[in-house]
Amino acid sequence: MSGFDPRRQNESKQGENPHFLPSLDASLPPLPERTRKSSPREIEVRFFVPDRLVEELASRHEYVSIEQHYFSDKTIKDLIKRFGVAKVVSDHDSFNTARIRRTKFSKDNTIYELEFKGPKEMAGGAPISRSEFGIAITKELFAELRPKATEGSLKKRRYLINGKIEDAKAWKSASGHLDLLRRAGPSMERVKPSFATIDIELSSERLLPALRAGKHSFKFLDQCVEIGRLDSSVRTAIANSTIALEGIEGRQEKALEELRDEAKRVRKLQEKLRGR
Repeated sequence: MSGFDPRRQNESKQGENPHFLPSLDASLPPLPERTRKSSPREIEVRFFVPDRLVEELASRHEYVSIEQHYFSDKTIKDLIKRFGVAKVVSDHDSFNTARIRRTKFSKDNTIYELEFKGPKEMAGGAPISRSEFGIAITKELFAELRPKATEGSLKKRRYLINGKIEDAKAWKSASGHLDLLRRAGPSMERVKPSFATIDIELSSERLLPALRAGKHSFKFLDQCVEIGRLDSSVRTAIANSTIALEGIEGRQEKALEELRDEAKRVRKLQEKLRGR
């Protein structure tokens, strides 16, 4: 087991991101423009995990249960205004995605969040970076906002896999979020067969070449497929927000078939390189 400590996870998220607020008083007067900060950057590389690897990885790590619901463009603007986001984030106009999330770590430890995200930007030939801003909310506020989240929903299990990436002559800690999709779509239908992706979070874009070159401790990645480097139609089809809205339909099934075929090709190439 990974020793997944939910208390440490909570402290890390709020401690590393000063804009992840435990509360936000929307009645505060507007702050001067010069005092507002750009939202933190989320830098992560997403991989498709072959089905045969999922069971092995999941069996070695604990998981948390995540449920999230997405908002329309109009509601996003309303939420930005309601929670006074413009008063503390200078680039709030770039946010084009918003969701509420419930993360259940254990029977007695559940957290609720409202999160805003901007569009993904290119780095190293793939969209891996975007702005994000989170607000911790109450269970009651989650329930109030839930009916307004009309752009789809999903449920997944998340397994935390810690690792390291080489940075010059040092090693930087990194975390991987292995997400096993369970239900998706407006009616939250069960995903059959389920599939998994893993997001490797980077502290800096300069770590990307080392990640791609295999200079890290996530050894299983050499059998996975980096989704961001594939055709945009594949990326879009299996994006969380798309699956939340559409479920697993024709274009998702086609994208997953392409990913599974690519994973087989990668495996054969790895076996050839190893002289098998």
